[in-house]
Amino acid sequence: MLLTKMYDVVQNAEVQDFKDAVMQLVKLTDTLDTSVQNAVGGLEVQKMLEYQEKMQQKMSYHEQDPNSIKQHEPGTKDDMDKNRLGLVLGYFARALWHVGLVGTYGANKYTDCGWLSVANGVNRYSDAGLRHYLRRMIGETYDEESKLLHLAHEAWNALAVLDLYLREQEKK
Repeated sequence: MLLTKMYDVVQNAEVQDFKDAVMQLVKLTDTLDTSVQNAVGGLEVQKMLEYQEKMQQKMSYHEQDPNSIKQHEPGTKDDMDKNRLGLVLGYFARALWHVGLVGTYGANKYTDCGWLSVANGVNRYSDAGLRHYLRRMIGETYDEESKLLHLAHEAWNALAVLDLYLREQEKK
């Protein structure tokens, strides 16, 4: 019953209420004596350990303002450890432009987003990227068919492989 209460506390914990949830769990845990701990079944202990791990992960990440402004003060923006996409989109603008040209060429040659449906796509796009790499290594700068940079084709194929891999991981 005590573990059920602890489970409920963890399940209902919101990020802003997390400190309170931890305090509630500490109080509940303090009420356990050795005999109760010994009577707890293995499955319940496993569940408790899993939720304890989740709690520790939540506690280990705390958003902060890069200028150390407290969370509820005016002017704060808790984005210190967040993905700074401007570093990619802004500073790789030239490269991304050329990758976009490859994507446009492929969409015109085949179909928009057709690459998502290619059977065994990870291997086939890996191979395509390697073919462009080898052509570049033997001295070609531009792809003969598309007239676009081999490097841009390599980058597009690497992005396709990465995206297909990430999509597959999300299904698991």
